[in-house]
Order: sequence, then C-alpha cells, then structure tokens
Amino acid sequence: MRRKLSQVFEYSFMGLMLASCASRVPPNGGAKDTEAPVIVSSEPDSAALNFQGKKVRFTFDEFIDLKDGGTGIVISPPLSIPPKYVVKGKTLEITFEEKLDSATTYSIILGKSITDISENNPFPTKTFAFSTGPVIDSLQMSGNVTDAYTNKAVKDAVVMLYPTLDDSLPYKKLPRYFARTDASGNYQIEAIRAGEYLAFALSDANSNFLYDQPDEQIGFLANPIRIDSNKTSGISFRMSPEKAKRQRLIKKEFELPGKITLKYALPVESLELKDYSGNAQTIYPEFNIDRDSIVLWLKPAQTDSLNLICISKSLGQEKIDTLNYLPGQLRRKATVKKRNTSKVDTLLHFTNNLETGKIRPTEQVVLISNHPSKLKNRDRIYWVIGKDTTKAQFVESVDSITFKTQVKVPSELGNKAVLVMMPGAFEDIFSIQNDTTKTAVNRFVEDDLGLLDFRIKSADSTSTFILELFTSKGKKLYSKQVKPGTPVVIEGLVPGSYSARIIEDLDQDGSWSKGRFSDRKQPERIRPYLGEITIRAGWDLELEWDLNAEKKLSVK
Repeated sequence: MRRKLSQVFEYSFMGLMLASCASRVPPNGGAKDTEAPVIVSSEPDSAALNFQGKKVRFTFDEFIDLKDGGTGIVISPPLSIPPKYVVKGKTLEITFEEKLDSATTYSIILGKSITDISENNPFPTKTFAFSTGPVIDSLQMSGNVTDAYTNKAVKDAVVMLYPTLDDSLPYKKLPRYFARTDASGNYQIEAIRAGEYLAFALSDANSNFLYDQPDEQIGFLANPIRIDSNKTSGISFRMSPEKAKRQRLIKKEFELPGKITLKYALPVESLELKDYSGNAQTIYPEFNIDRDSIVLWLKPAQTDSLNLICISKSLGQEKIDTLNYLPGQLRRKATVKKRNTSKVDTLLHFTNNLETGKIRPTEQVVLISNHPSKLKNRDRIYWVIGKDTTKAQFVESVDSITFKTQVKVPSELGNKAVLVMMPGAFEDIFSIQNDTTKTAVNRFVEDDLGLLDFRIKSADSTSTFILELFTSKGKKLYSKQVKPGTPVVIEGLVPGSYSARIIEDLDQDGSWSKGRFSDRKQPERIRPYLGEITIRAGWDLELEWDLNAEKKLSVK
C-alpha cells in the first residue's frame, strides 16, 4: 500500500581617500613576513582635483613586485592606450600614454598584481581616485551578475556604464565606468557622476571592453538607469550567449587523432559531410542533446590530412564550412599526440544507465561506449544469475556503429545478477576492443521506488513552462512542457534528493532560449524550486509550486 506525503511549497565603499600610514616595524628574530604592503604616500594625493600630470606614483612601506605586467590594476574609465607600469624599489609608477579627459574622475583599483618582494604577500584591493576637473565624483552602483542558464554567480564579468543612449555602444565604444565581479558575482562601480546610463555585463573574453567575440556572454538592463543618489544598489544582470540570427561555425577542436568537435551558433537540423581527402576514411557524427555541438569521429584514426566539406542546415539556412588541413597539420593540432598517452580518451570503455546498481521494472540495461563501436562477438557477453549463465539478448540491432547498446534484462532476474563482457565483445572504429567488464544488476520492485506529483500555480494560466527534474548529481531525468494547474506525475523515482526548475517558455519552442541584445530580448528566465524534494520508497510526494509566491511552503 502506497503512502502519501503532501507539501505546499552592503558592500562598503572602499573610499576614495587612501589614508597615509607610518611604516611598520619589521618582526623581530627573523620571523616570516605575513603582512601585506601598505601605501604610505601617493602623488598626487588621494582625491586630488584639477590633475594635469602624466604620472601617478604610489610609495609603499616595503619593497614590492608587480606580477603579470600589472594586468590586475584596473583604471576606470578605461584608457585607449594601456599605461606603463614601472616598479622602483618601494615605488609603483604609472605613466599615462594618452591625454586624460578633462573634468573627469579617474579611479585606479590596486591589488591582485602587487605583492611584497620577500614573501609575495598580496596587496589588498584598494581604490585611489583623482579628478582632472574641480569636482570628484562619488556616486556608486552595486549588484550582482549571474549566468542566466545555471543561476550561478559569474566571476570576472565586466559591468559597464555608458552615459548615452547610442545602441552601438558595447560594440564600438569603451564604457565610461566599469568594475569586475568577484567570486560571488558581486560588483561595485565607484566615482560615478550623476546621470542616466545604459548598463551592461560582459564576459569580455579578450579584455578589450567591447562586445566583439562570438563566445562572449552579455547581460543588459532593459531601460536606462538613473544614478543620482549616493549609492544605487541591488542592480542585477543575467548573462547568456546571444541567440544567433544566422548559423555559423563558432569553434573547431582537435581533441585527439580521429576526433574533431564542431561548435555551432544554432542547433543543426541536418549535417551533410563530403570528404575530398582521398584516403577513404569513414566519418561518424555524434550530436549533443541540443544539436549545436557535433563530434566527428574519423576512421582510420591515423588520418594525417583532411579536406572535408560540412553542409549544415538550420532554420531554413544552409551553411557551408570547410575543414582543410595539409599532411601533418591535423596531427599537430590534436592535443593527444600518441594513442597511449591517455587511457580515458583512447581505450574503449563503457558506462551504463543504472542508478545505484538497480534497474526499474520496465527498463533495460543500456551500455554506452566512449567511442563509436559495434558488437563483434555476441557469445562474449552474457548474464550470470546465481550459478547459471544466460546468453545476452539485445533490444535492437547492434550490427551498425553506435554508442548505445540495449541489453534485455532476463525475466528470471531476481534480486541479483551480473552482466559480463569478455574481451573482444565490442570493437570500436579504431579497431580497439573492450576489456573484461562485470556489471552487477539488481531489479527494483514497485515499493522500492517513489512518485512525484507536481502542481504548478501561476497567475497567468495561459503561460507555458518547461519543468525539469535533476538527480542530486545534476543528471537531468525529466523535461516536459507544462501548463499551470495541470498535474505533472513522474513515476519510478529512486529514493533520494532531487532538484527541479521551471523555464518560462515565452516562445513556446520547448527549450530554453538565449537573449539577444540587438533585439533587446532578455534570456528566458529560469526559476529553481526552493524547497526540498526528497523521494522515499513507496511514497507519493505531492508538491504545490506557487510561482506567484516563490517561497518554500510548509509540509502537511
């Protein structure tokens, strides 16, 4: 008898002023120096007005070193020509290679790159500001940046402000103000002049403060923001790659001889391959679940050159790309040069669909190979049930090259059996055979499993959502379009903890859609379920997810 369980579901301003400090007395007795360097003076003084010079100097209380050429020093507004950084003993000298803008407050964020020379103690991040005019700006803006798909914090994103409504700004112009996010995705822009701004967050892969790389992610505010109080806080951005309008080949990677990965901007509906290499190789394409990444497996693996035409079709568009490599080039581009350098990549091995070694009553065992392979010898794979052996039967034909092979579970399987694969049972396209593999298999009975009944509430009954359920290890178990008020029943769940999320499927295409800055379209919002989802054996768990309340509800 099944049982039922119901559940109703400041960051402080660092300061523009750097206080002068007296030099510390070094530790006695030669003890290890564990203290960071301290600024004892600066030229000009902190918060200086009407600055017209070309150099800024910071003097520390001990000898310092500058790591990575000063890349950890941030100057806002950004300069078109990078300044020169020179360390002379205890002094850091910054020389500007261009004329500074008039009547502008500049912020220099020190830290990260500066250490003491004895023990490499890092200098704590501090902000120094000066003005080329009669006023120093002191307004601030802070908030956080998250990945729109994962809802995780984004580190080292650049949050940028522009004092104009020009739509081309992130593509062509440097921002007026900016700051980088920390490990928690938090940022704080300082020394801002009162005004109205367009605001963006950018992953800035090439560190040029421009949105000019196909793999860069962008987030933006739908409307200009007015900054006129001392501190504007809680301004958040959701970043995503931009949804492409046209198909393009973003990236091609040569991971090992015989394996090429192609990354496309749009899902590929169909792919036609034409090989003009003249070496009679066979190519096996492997699509990811989103069909925007394709692995090309080449046989033979020792291919030394390639002349391949890839014709992809997406959204009625046809894109032709050429992979052309002269003899020797393909092998040099592969990260794995010799077959025996990585057992993980080069040996044939299998995973399976079993959870905790058990299988549901209606399921079959699925063997998943890391390379395209086929069954070579059926007699070398069999079941051991007690003291008896049973020849393995297969759900579908395994004569063709594949990654997945379904093995029928014998009807006489009791609580315990072992699926045995002897060497030579399978062979991949590189003529590599499997080693001995033994897989213990137990069968779940109905009372071993649980059931989840989701009831989703929303003020807009016409909305379309995508409900997704994940295991505690992040494996997606369920994904389906749902409507508010319609029960969603998921059966046969293994006891344990789960997580769920809702995608607001605004375009009703059945998948998460990225944003597109050019059209001012935000990425579809993803909401995680905030309550606990714990499945118990033999229990039905009823959850009410109120999207209007968005809070964890009490257990009845």
